[in-house]
Amino acid sequence: MVVLSAIRCALSAILTDLSAIRCALSAILAGLSAIRCALSAILTGLSAIRCVLSAILADLSAIHCGLSAILTDLSAIHCVLSAILTGLSAIHDASFSNTNGILLISTFIIRIEARSKERLLDILMNVENFLQLPMTKDFTVVAGHNGLHKPVHNVEILDFEFSPDIQTVRETIFTPNSVVLSSLLFAKHKPEYLWNAVKNLIELGASALAYKPVIYEDLPEEVLVYADEQNFPILRFGGDEFFEKIILETMAYAKTQDYSFFLETIMRRLMEEDVTAEQIKSILQQVNKPFEKYVFVANIQTQEHTNSQWMHSLFHLEPLLKSGMICTYKKSLFILMTHPSQEFQFEKLLNEWLTMYAISTDSLTFGYSRCHVSQVELPIAVREAFYARIMAEIESSPICHYENLASDCLLIELHRKDPQFTMNYVNSYLGPLLEEKVDPDLMKTAITYVVKQGNIKEVAVAHFCHPNTIRYRLSKIRQLVAPLENDYVFYERIAAAVKLYLLHSKIDVE
Repeated sequence: MVVLSAIRCALSAILTDLSAIRCALSAILAGLSAIRCALSAILTGLSAIRCVLSAILADLSAIHCGLSAILTDLSAIHCVLSAILTGLSAIHDASFSNTNGILLISTFIIRIEARSKERLLDILMNVENFLQLPMTKDFTVVAGHNGLHKPVHNVEILDFEFSPDIQTVRETIFTPNSVVLSSLLFAKHKPEYLWNAVKNLIELGASALAYKPVIYEDLPEEVLVYADEQNFPILRFGGDEFFEKIILETMAYAKTQDYSFFLETIMRRLMEEDVTAEQIKSILQQVNKPFEKYVFVANIQTQEHTNSQWMHSLFHLEPLLKSGMICTYKKSLFILMTHPSQEFQFEKLLNEWLTMYAISTDSLTFGYSRCHVSQVELPIAVREAFYARIMAEIESSPICHYENLASDCLLIELHRKDPQFTMNYVNSYLGPLLEEKVDPDLMKTAITYVVKQGNIKEVAVAHFCHPNTIRYRLSKIRQLVAPLENDYVFYERIAAAVKLYLLHSKIDVE
């Protein structure tokens, strides 16, 4: 009995402890439930915060887009004001420099007028450009293929204007050089209205008619024949493109073209004028980008000089150039990048970008500048890249670095600063080879001889003939240009003359 009592007491104690444990566990569970509720509340709060932040980011993105558009407009305005200020400065200098001030002013005004015309021609969109917009890329040219060069100054909508049943309420129906968009609703069930409409558009100076195939899938044959005769493009919509979006995209393209002209104008100044340090600083401020201390430049040209379509893919790199820019100059393309370090591997990074965007370099020629200080030596870097690319073309090489040109740099600078003097030398030395009565193979052989650095075997391979034939031609060349010179002097002089000749020829083609 005593044992059983002891066991009962022990079991009672255990039960008491278990009850205490159960109470403790219940308290822990209650605490965990409270924590879970608190965490749920926190997560709900974070979701709300995330929604607010997303809304804020969306608003900021919209603000950023608006500011970018404003900056583009301000850059274009700044470009115009800079040209006016430059003009006023030139007029001021001309007025007080000497007695020939009036003549200088007249010359300046003529140049400004010529540049304005050149600018107008450069920034115009034509029908072919219009068809390359994202909204119009699926359009089809159904007539007037020979008129795709016509300029496009505006995009307008044709609604009722050519319907004989409605009296025209506007004195000027459409502005000249417009692309006219229409659903051709005015000619529903009356296809005879279409021929008169096209005729009226041509007389009003419209550049093209683009119609949505909702009323007419295909236009009458006589309309298409007439449009072909008049070289008037008729375009058919590719789908359900909205008129308003087409108009907005055309306006955006015009703004981009204007800014591109602004950058090309700056590049012309850097290439063709002696720009001071203060002017360089002003130019960098106008571009309005965070340029770093050192600048690296590449100049690119295609070996197929057919059109400028090859540039479009390279402009995809523009968003990556946070501290640089990409712009055209004549028929080539410049890519400028700045960096805080002189050791920056610009060429390597550019090649990585080209690979990332799957841009083929098979038909491209590259010229690379040395590293220069952005605020002082930017024009030097630009010119180095340009002339390095020219020398790469002369040597039939895909890439040329200015730092590897050695004594050719002297010829480049001589030609740049005094092209008339250099061409006088070329004509005096190579003149006998350039005469019409002389075998043209002699000049071709002289060029290859210099490009191949005097290697007779390589010259023979390039001309598909025996080395002895090349030796015979070289002896004929020496008889004509330098009968008394030894081998070393002959190569030195003909190399300089041929390189200057090729340099001038390449630049003249640009």
